[in-house]
Amino acid sequence: NKRFDLSTGPLLSIKLLKIEEREYVLLITMHHIISDGWSMSVLFKELNSLYDSYSKGEVNKLVPLNVQYSDYSIWQRSWLQGEVLNKQLEYWKKQLEGIPDLINLPTDKIRPKELSYKGSFYIHNLSREISNQLRLITDKEGVSLFMVLLSIFKILLYKYSGEENIVVGSPIANRHYKETEELIGFFVNTLVFKSNIKGERTFKELLQQVKETTLSGYEHQDVPFEQLVDYLNVERVLNRNPVFQIMFALQNVREEKIRLGEIQVESIIGEYNISKFDLFLAAYEDEDEISLSFEYSTDLFEEETIKRMARHYEKIAEEITYSINKEIRTIEVLSGLERIQIVEEWNDTEKEYPKDKCIHELFEEQVRLNPERIAVVYENSQITYEELNKRSNQLACYLRTLTVTNSKLVALILDRNIDFLISMLAIFK
Repeated sequence: NKRFDLSTGPLLSIKLLKIEEREYVLLITMHHIISDGWSMSVLFKELNSLYDSYSKGEVNKLVPLNVQYSDYSIWQRSWLQGEVLNKQLEYWKKQLEGIPDLINLPTDKIRPKELSYKGSFYIHNLSREISNQLRLITDKEGVSLFMVLLSIFKILLYKYSGEENIVVGSPIANRHYKETEELIGFFVNTLVFKSNIKGERTFKELLQQVKETTLSGYEHQDVPFEQLVDYLNVERVLNRNPVFQIMFALQNVREEKIRLGEIQVESIIGEYNISKFDLFLAAYEDEDEISLSFEYSTDLFEEETIKRMARHYEKIAEEITYSINKEIRTIEVLSGLERIQIVEEWNDTEKEYPKDKCIHELFEEQVRLNPERIAVVYENSQITYEELNKRSNQLACYLRTLTVTNSKLVALILDRNIDFLISMLAIFK
């Protein structure tokens, strides 16, 4: 648990643990401030080359770099200012105008006052058939797989939230200069993609909108996200991330693996219980299938909800493979069995009630059977059957003093809470 000291360094720690006579564990720990995902592939590639040369008694084959990370940092700082910086900031200000503070996804738990960043993840594989069909759409429509998968994700969020302005963040390698491709350092940046979704538009129209905003965003990718947040003057609160709370990424670049000559090497995959966002969908593409990794905040979601969300994502993907010209409002989220369960089975609530008794009399029977049981829960308040009956009786008696009889109408103007229910019962009584 040794911590890095950013003021003194070092920011790289390597340990070799001997487990058995011929079994070792190599631990490489790097602070994120000096590395990113791309950097790890560069590191492993160079490590493989150095080990190969060392094991063969040969001279190091690595060619000295013409540019170091410090050179890039100095250049970026001098270049990204003045008119160049203002032009990019103004683009994002216009692009993100009117974005919602929060996408109101239905959550299993009330959003806490402060995020704990506790999380979990769930992996779902799209079928080979759907994966292949999605690739065909990219070829036919002249878009990337990233754009197709992001469009499907945005429809899912639209269906879940009912909101038209859908904002999703996405990490970008930010290495659009050849000189930076072989550097180890922190280049990654975060872009924000906003889509305005209308139910009457087709998936094809949404896909083209996503294509335009994505390509335009790539052209303005140099502004660090933190600087953009400050420029937009976004209010910072403890229970949500600024600008966006949902992230999407596609990993389709082959990662470099450690290969140490004849030594058998395998990665140790450890589980992590952290989620930096409400929801982070990472898609992974291999030769056969596309897999989806849902990283989610356990402050908000239960695992079963995320599993259902993954199934709904696949259902939307399946729907658009039939036709990309389907209107978004007609794209199904529910499977046939889910629709039967929700629309038919759960709504099959018909029940025989006594014809000679009123609603308040049936309620009073429950009061006699379960006086101490909780009848209503609203936010942080709750009330028993007996207390609910008692308070509604009091209000009913008061209404009688106002000469309210069964021939008069009583207007009820209240928010839906416990008092609303008490008032309804009192009027019935």
